[in-house]
Amino acid sequence: MENSELLSLTLLLQAVVKKRRAVLLIVLAGSILSLGTAFLLPRVYTAEATILPSGDMGPMGALSDALDLVNLDMGMEISASSSFLFPTILESVLIRDQLLDSTVEYRGSRKTLSAILGQKSREKSREKLSRMVKVLMDKKTGIIRIRATSRRPELSYRIVDRLVRLLEEFNKDKRRIKAGLDYEFILEELKTTDQELLQAEESLTRFEKNNRDCFTTTNPGVRMEHERLLQNLRLQHEIYIELVKQVELADIERNKINPIVKLLDPPSVPTIKSGPPRKVIALAGGFTTLIIALLGPVLAQLSLSTIWSRIMSG
Repeated sequence: MENSELLSLTLLLQAVVKKRRAVLLIVLAGSILSLGTAFLLPRVYTAEATILPSGDMGPMGALSDALDLVNLDMGMEISASSSFLFPTILESVLIRDQLLDSTVEYRGSRKTLSAILGQKSREKSREKLSRMVKVLMDKKTGIIRIRATSRRPELSYRIVDRLVRLLEEFNKDKRRIKAGLDYEFILEELKTTDQELLQAEESLTRFEKNNRDCFTTTNPGVRMEHERLLQNLRLQHEIYIELVKQVELADIERNKINPIVKLLDPPSVPTIKSGPPRKVIALAGGFTTLIIALLGPVLAQLSLSTIWSRIMSG
């Protein structure tokens, strides 16, 4: 049995040796083709911006991993200012369309990104943009990375820079609208409380006019009603003062919106290409071609051996 296996191996090696010239030619041709393909592929450049986590991060970190393992959703609420929402915002149709309509410097002139991409429809432009732009979030740290890859380093930089600015503008507008709504709500509450305070003052004044001896009377009903009216007036006055403070704070917040996008690494124009990996492509192509070239004679010899064995056994 061992002699038979040794004989088969010897025959296979002999087949490879006999076809060595063909094997070498195939490997050479495959290596040249792989190398040519690697150098024909256009260079691409990747720009990147890194954003630090901010606000309430919601179901992140170890708790998130535990929930993923048991496939549970605890319905955790996330703060509107949380950076946990940034990837969703950046990948939204609203932001992507604003990016496509943005005017950027390109080859010495200003063009919209949609015109630069040169697609026939908005859907095609979004698809191409999705292939160019990646938004990644580290679930452990909450750090977000925005990457854009294109054939021109300036374009990659412009896309990332514009996305960061659109994210900042979106959050500012959202918070400004919320602050405005809060201000209007508190202002309406203040107006209502002002009317209630006026009514409480009028009720107390009317009662004291009708009961001039309310401070000295021994009638328990009159004294209790007078005390109730006084307490209601004090309560309305305290509410009014508190609402005045809240209106002032809401007005300050409405006019002072601080940015919540915290950049760790701002985008810059890339100077080193990010692809294609030409050495890897060339080596992988050469190795694959070598395997194919060696398998040809081996498979041919195996086929002949199988036919011969069947003849002998028959």
